[in-house]
Amino acid sequence: MEETFRSRLVDLMKKSRKAIRLYGSVYRTGEPSSRFAESQANEWKTVNSELLRLLSAALDHPNPKQLSSDIVAIRDRFEQDARKAEGQLHELHTRLINTSENGDYIKAALLSTELVVLKARMQAAQAAHHELADVVKRSKVVGAAIELPAAQVVEWGQVAEPEEVKPRLAKVIQLGRRIAG
Repeated sequence: MEETFRSRLVDLMKKSRKAIRLYGSVYRTGEPSSRFAESQANEWKTVNSELLRLLSAALDHPNPKQLSSDIVAIRDRFEQDARKAEGQLHELHTRLINTSENGDYIKAALLSTELVVLKARMQAAQAAHHELADVVKRSKVVGAAIELPAAQVVEWGQVAEPEEVKPRLAKVIQLGRRIAG
């Protein structure tokens, strides 16, 4: 049986439910390392719960075009969440290094706990994005057209001002004519 877009999404929901159960079963031993594992699992559980909630809401729409649009938006949201967490992670990591170099180990320990949560959030959002991107790719879903802002991205991390952006002509590939014979 050929998988449909909707069935792939339902399968993803099943995976997400299973992950939520798995992360919910992390036990508390009172050991410091288990506290970090518990924080990590809670973050993964939270992201998976959000994914499940968003997928359920999207699947409520009977219109396939609306469903496709919603799934692409959800995918993009998790990508943005992952990038935001990654930026915060780098910032906090720098603070941790400075704090430990200054010998403030209590503050360093607290920052370490925050880093565990941020890294788990980033990883979970990346995983959700990857799963959604895979479903979209395998289903050959085309996202809505994206309108570029006045300042357009030229290369990763570089932005061009509007006067620097010049329109480019697309290459046209001539199709051969079929000669009746």
